[in-house]
Amino acid sequence: HFIVDANVYQMGHSSGQNHNCLIDTLRQSFSPPITCDVDSVRSQLERLHPEIVPGDFLELQHHWRSIIRLLGAARLNCGSADRGVELDPEHFKIVCIDALYIGSGDVVGDGIIPLYIARQNGNHFVPLIRVRGDSSKIRCFGDARSSPGLSSIRTKKSSTEPPPATPIPTTKPK
Repeated sequence: HFIVDANVYQMGHSSGQNHNCLIDTLRQSFSPPITCDVDSVRSQLERLHPEIVPGDFLELQHHWRSIIRLLGAARLNCGSADRGVELDPEHFKIVCIDALYIGSGDVVGDGIIPLYIARQNGNHFVPLIRVRGDSSKIRCFGDARSSPGLSSIRTKKSSTEPPPATPIPTTKPK
């Protein structure tokens, strides 16, 4: 468990199949999770970024914006109720906790909606799932309130009000 922005999170799971864990993790970070063909998103990503070695690891800093856009397009193609809109990466900030080096992590993007993820073993991404209810008895591994290394990961002023579930902000296609 980790504390970020005064909220407790636990690590979820993502498929490492074909090194698509970043796509699968970001897909699951939306509420509700985006249903799509992850391999198809990967193929489109490789076409957009010729520097990606097919089947190799994806990097958060270099690929997150394209993945968000492609997830929006994939969602549109899956018959979602949100048909006719697309995801704009400018709305998002990805907060990535490093589970191997407690107190470390990355923040990419500067949008107003945070998506929380973790990096395990230096190269595998998983979604962070917010723990609801009484978390007073949970032992946490990382705490942004007391760990100087995580101070840069504090993404908003703490409040006593829990934030709502991460909505899927959208823009109409042009």
